Amino acid sequence: RIDLKKSPDRSGSGEIKLNRIWYENKLGRPQDSFKYSQEMNICVEYSSNEKTLNDVSFGISIDSNTGHRICDISTNSDINFPEIVKGKGMFICHLPRSDFNSGRYYVTVIVRHHGEIADWVRQASSFDIQNTSEDREKINLALPWGSVMPPHNWVMR
Repeated sequence: RIDLKKSPDRSGSGEIKLNRIWYENKLGRPQDSFKYSQEMNICVEYSSNEKTLNDVSFGISIDSNTGHRICDISTNSDINFPEIVKGKGMFICHLPRSDFNSGRYYVTVIVRHHGEIADWVRQASSFDIQNTSEDREKINLALPWGSVMPPHNWVMR
């Protein structure tokens, strides 16, 4: 688990603080390295001085080791995310498939309260994706032509 309290690259009002980040496998066990398509959770512990908070959104960005933005994931697009959250707790971003090529990926985390940035920690931590030659053969994984392996097909005309 990475302690974010002294992260040098952070900003925001401080009304809500992002305290720790870690990764878990589908069994809830901490893990920093995953295989292509393996289920994973990105867990972030937060706190504030309030008992409850409303109008809160959490976000995660994933960047490649070359600094290219792979994706932005936010609770804003989740209609099931509660309108009121506890003042202290943890948010988990569940990825049913970690569809990334081999490499190291950096995670930035952000929390907004009433639309304003409360805490934003850039490159808070990283995780690795490992693929073996057996994995590539088994799942027909393309080689290093990009970071994300979205479902796709080719058409020849």
